[in-house]
Amino acid sequence: MSTQYQPSYAQPTPVFEIRIPKAARAFLRRSAIALTAMILVGCQSAPFSPIATAQSAETNSYDTDSENGFVWSSLFGKKKQETPPAENGTTKNSAIRQVSAESSLSEIDRPLQASSIPTETVDPLEGLEERIHDEDDPLEMSGFDLESLAPENVFKNLQAAIGLGPNLETAKTAYREGRDLYKQGKYREAAKKFKKAAGRWPDSLLEESALFFQAEAHFLADDYPKSFDAIGELLKKYENTRHLDLAIDRLFRIGQYWEQKSLTEPHWPITPNLIDKTQPRFDAFGYALKSYEMIALHDPTGPLADDSIMTIANAYFNRNRFEDAASYYDRIREDYPQSEYQIKAHLLGMKSKEEMYQGPTYNGTPLEEADKIAEQALRQFGNRLGDDYQLIVDARARFHAKMAERDWAMAKYWENKKAYGAARYYYHNLIQKYPATPVAHEAENRLVEIKDFSDKPKDQFAWLNNMFEDKLDQKEGQVIDLTPEEKTPQNPMTAVKDFILQ
Repeated sequence: MSTQYQPSYAQPTPVFEIRIPKAARAFLRRSAIALTAMILVGCQSAPFSPIATAQSAETNSYDTDSENGFVWSSLFGKKKQETPPAENGTTKNSAIRQVSAESSLSEIDRPLQASSIPTETVDPLEGLEERIHDEDDPLEMSGFDLESLAPENVFKNLQAAIGLGPNLETAKTAYREGRDLYKQGKYREAAKKFKKAAGRWPDSLLEESALFFQAEAHFLADDYPKSFDAIGELLKKYENTRHLDLAIDRLFRIGQYWEQKSLTEPHWPITPNLIDKTQPRFDAFGYALKSYEMIALHDPTGPLADDSIMTIANAYFNRNRFEDAASYYDRIREDYPQSEYQIKAHLLGMKSKEEMYQGPTYNGTPLEEADKIAEQALRQFGNRLGDDYQLIVDARARFHAKMAERDWAMAKYWENKKAYGAARYYYHNLIQKYPATPVAHEAENRLVEIKDFSDKPKDQFAWLNNMFEDKLDQKEGQVIDLTPEEKTPQNPMTAVKDFILQ
């Protein structure tokens, strides 16, 4: 900062010159240009006649409050009122249950296509104007707050400022055009129209239907990634949507297709897909699992919820990811007690936990959990198991043999350490819990051989421990009082060092 003096009518007045960095000057210059452009655009689109004012109030609903100004209001002041969600007028369709989590992987078929536009219980265009006009303006001003500075809100307000904001007539026209194109089988063009309709009148029944038919049009055009994205947006904004059943069905079919493609045409997750528009750009298997997870999240009590969880578990099992598979089989057993997959979840969950076991020198918890699942299956299903009954009985015998081997390995470890007390504990435990196993008889023989041995191994450093006992007067047989320094615990290695130096 430097000081310069310039002449004036009265007397020299000090003028302070502030030097602004070049980058800051460029930023301010660009900001000024952008603000000027927005002001010009705002002035061009602002109503200027009574007729235009009436039309603008019906279409764009711009606020002309002179206190804040048009541009400020357009950029930061507009707020949308949430429209109450429409009541669900549909019932669960049992026909979608024909999709099974155990579809054949030998032949890949694309998801089933719909032959006509799905039937809506409520026309999103019928009575829309009356509902909107009966309520407050969805773009009613509510002042400025920090939330208005969020990037998504600023972007929306910028769109409104340049004439691309919410517009009822534009949205209705785009929706009608999209519906006509949909009926004609022009699905890609219809999807674009539905997307436009959803963007021009958000948070409404019209947007809900437009999002669904956008997803449906992409689905019928074999653009499954775009359909997946549109369904995700629909379920995120309208959790209780009237189109939930069909949206969930589409998610399940898309997930099945991607999963089967990932099995027959495996790729690394980071390998890009640049040709096939029916698959995601990356990681088809990961997106398939995400589709199933979305079903369980948004429709946890629906007819395809347990199918989705079971399919995820089977997918992990087929890829030898047994720990992940076991967790999803547990979800079937615990969260869906009425599921038709209960028996298979017990059998495959039991097998997954057995595969998680790595040997007698590792953690035995997976084996214990597998044995509990087997015991529960025998008690809960009994004769319903059929040929699987003997399979589970044999599996339990195998689990017991492996757990007995684990106790045997632990007993032998402590016996080699000459800690015979610990060895006897594991031998007794083995005989008591697993008497029918082959190693039980050997454990009895070992107990006989070590019965007279000491529980603890001989202390090889007894001479070192004796050095730290109370000092005795060997002549008079009296205890000598220790000094405070001698009563303070010392590092054993320091004591050894002092002893050697003496």
